[in-house]
Amino acid sequence: MELFSAFDIKEKSSMDKSLKEQILEVFPDAEFGHHESDLYVKVQPGLREWLKSNYQFYTNITGFVSQIDKKPWLSIPFANQDFWDRKLSS
Repeated sequence: MELFSAFDIKEKSSMDKSLKEQILEVFPDAEFGHHESDLYVKVQPGLREWLKSNYQFYTNITGFVSQIDKKPWLSIPFANQDFWDRKLSS
């Protein structure tokens, strides 16, 4: 018995999307980096306000200046979904 068909698969809701995917929908030119489970996002106009309104753990976000490009970035702890996907599949 088939539990679901291809017709039942719909576009991911915002609850199913990673934070990175959600940011890219609003800020298509966003630049990302990561270290282990932490997601880094280069600061751009409106990003902090969007995160404050749309990300439950906004108060955990910290800022830093990249030693590579000398630009401000945000560090979002535990938000690198690729890390967690790899971790859970191994």
